[in-house]
Amino acid sequence: MLETTMKILTVPLLALGVSTGCDSAGPAGVDEAQVELASAPDEPAARGELASAPDEPVAARSPFDHAAIRARLAETREIADAYAAGTLGDRLRERRLLLVDPTPAEGSAVHFFLYAGAIDPGADLAALKAAKGSDGEGPTAILLGGDDRRRPAIFREVDPGAYTVCAVVAPTQDREAERIIAEVAAEVEAGDAPLAEKIAEASAEVERRLGRPVDKLRFDGAAPRCASVVVDDDAASRVVVLDG
Repeated sequence: MLETTMKILTVPLLALGVSTGCDSAGPAGVDEAQVELASAPDEPAARGELASAPDEPVAARSPFDHAAIRARLAETREIADAYAAGTLGDRLRERRLLLVDPTPAEGSAVHFFLYAGAIDPGADLAALKAAKGSDGEGPTAILLGGDDRRRPAIFREVDPGAYTVCAVVAPTQDREAERIIAEVAAEVEAGDAPLAEKIAEASAEVERRLGRPVDKLRFDGAAPRCASVVVDDDAASRVVVLDG
């Protein structure tokens, strides 16, 4: 757990990717993060909602492993729905999961961070990305957008111990665009086309319906919500609610 600096667990979908306002698929510029599908701040985006990805190392798999992406996304959503319904049972402890609920989280996207130890990670997104845990390593991060921004983040392979968790909510900037993005993403996501083709199709359709480009997703001025937690054998210790 937390083996490399600024690890980002990703599952690329459509809605968040379209909302970044970038022009084509490829290495993403979402939040300047070093991820399977995202690195430099101003490069074209591999645009997608980002959630937890398959557990094997990044180098061991293709970032476009569609079967693994769909399976992990379905599992993450199922766990989130069980949490909302109060039917989680003991699965978080059994699967070494940590669920982080940023209640309330009205905005365009939510960026989550997990650090080893009880630390002070800073007061803005740049500080969170630069901060290191008590183990000297950078955070594990999850970025959720589209409809998934309303779901909690699910961190995996979290052993008992002390941690700091944070969430930053990107302000809603363009409600008309968000509505159209959600519609188009739902229409296109169900198909079997490669992800890059879906993104290109969705981006073009969103701008056609909207009649203008989509503003790029930004976290400017958003204050982090953070908490220090201790994960132990109690299943309740694996649920963290970050009140706004």
